[in-house]
Amino acid sequence: MSDLYEGAELTLDENLDGLREWMKSLQEKWPEEPEEELFPPPVAEERVVAFERKYGFMLPEELRAIITQISDGLNLWLPLDEWESPPEVMGRWLKAENIALPFVPEEVYDCSYFPDEELETLENAPAYQAFENSFKQLQDVLVKGTLWLAGDLDLGCGYFLVVTGNTRGRLWKITQDVGMDASYTVRLVCLGSLFNAIENMEEEQ
Repeated sequence: MSDLYEGAELTLDENLDGLREWMKSLQEKWPEEPEEELFPPPVAEERVVAFERKYGFMLPEELRAIITQISDGLNLWLPLDEWESPPEVMGRWLKAENIALPFVPEEVYDCSYFPDEELETLENAPAYQAFENSFKQLQDVLVKGTLWLAGDLDLGCGYFLVVTGNTRGRLWKITQDVGMDASYTVRLVCLGSLFNAIENMEEEQ
């Protein structure tokens, strides 16, 4: 997949053609797998329009093109039917009070927990309570103008797509790094366009 996206910026049609070639290579790699199991079929334009009207925003062009022309999620992210109630994100995404707000990259930050060896239980550790508070505040930032596509927020991992603000169409990745001392850090990084992120998402499968 990476070779398809080296060099100059590609047009949407060129990116879609590259995606089709990638899908074809996987189908040749696993010929015993039915195509519909490897890649769910695309969704009808009418369903996308109904979703956009319900929530009051237009999907970024790349996501819209992929799910209507190629596949509904590519088996890499949630299908359209699950965007409204994505699993394991505590029902925080796609709330009217959040989706109308612009996503502000400058408000995004990493947060860490370092255990206190003098305390016996994690629940009583002030450091953990501080981390929990920080993580909750971070989630308040992440749900503004974004669409959760894949992962488990409770575990500090997944992908979300910006749908409002100046960086509309950018895909972010959230990960949790665990240290040998039982510490962990929740990190966020912008992967760029959805096309540029597909290889990363495939590796996470």
